Amino acid sequence: MPNKKESISIELRYPFPEDRVFRYQAMEDVLAVLVDQPYATYSMSELASLTGANQGTISKAVKLLSELDVVETAQDGRTQQV
Repeated sequence: MPNKKESISIELRYPFPEDRVFRYQAMEDVLAVLVDQPYATYSMSELASLTGANQGTISKAVKLLSELDVVETAQDGRTQQV
């Protein structure tokens, strides 16, 4: 598991699937949480709580990050896990 002294790289394909890819501050915040704990899973409400953003914004950010293949999501009952 990576620690604070190890580096992590994220690769993005260009062109992006949507013009607004980096419009949301929440995208950076979500990435910061996930890069810090790359093997953990979080619900949308947990990410909203950790980042201080509302769930709607987190949901949009996670959807775009998922379209870029940067994050993986999975349904766990009624909860989407990232």
